Amino acid sequence: MPEEDLYSSEYWKLKFIYFNPENPRIFVPKRIGIGWTINMGRWQSFIMIGVIICIIVAIRFLIKK
Repeated sequence: MPEEDLYSSEYWKLKFIYFNPENPRIFVPKRIGIGWTINMGRWQSFIMIGVIICIIVAIRFLIKK
């Protein structure tokens, strides 16, 4: 995928959520600023977010003891 397609406005929802199911990358460079963001058009992104939430909840219950 060409680099200029990453910055096309049609793939950015609310100016900060990247959504492009055609792009195979899960992490893409941020449009504004430094760093990376998640391609919400990929199903793998939702699994990754779910795993992170499960880890946070598990840690919360372990610390609560």
